[in-house]
Amino acid sequence: MAHGLPEGRVALEGGIPHQALLAAYGGIDIALDPFPYAGGLTVCEALWMGVPVVALAGDSFCARHALSHLANIGLPDWVAASEADYVALAIERARDLPRLAALRTGLRARVAAAPLCDAPRFGRALAAALRNAWRAWCGQATSL
Repeated sequence: MAHGLPEGRVALEGGIPHQALLAAYGGIDIALDPFPYAGGLTVCEALWMGVPVVALAGDSFCARHALSHLANIGLPDWVAASEADYVALAIERARDLPRLAALRTGLRARVAAAPLCDAPRFGRALAAALRNAWRAWCGQATSL
C-alpha cells in the first residue's frame, strides 16, 4: 500500500488442500516467482494451470529453477536479469491483456509438449545414464 497498490488488490491466503490450491490458480493472472530461492514445483503447477510466471534468474542452482522451466516451454523472455527488470517485466506483461489471454489459453499444451512432461524421454535418458554408470563401475571393479 505504501507503494500505491490498493489494499483490495492484494489477497493473502492461508494453507489449503492441494486440489483447492490448484483451483485457486483460476483467479490469478500472473505468478511472481520469489527470489533469491526460485520456485520449482510451484512454477510447474502455475504453468500447468495456465498461469504464466515472471521470474528472476539468480546465480545459483536454487535461484534458477524457474528459468529452466520457462526456457523449456519457450518462455525465456519471462525471466528478468535484475530486480528492476523483474518489476518492469511484471508490469509490462500485466498491461498486455490480449497477449496474456492468448498465452494462458495455450499454456497447458505448451507445458505438456515440453521436456518437463516427456516421461519416455526422461526414462530413456535415465536408463542410458544408469547403464553408463554400471559399465564404468564394472570396468573399474574388474581392473582392481
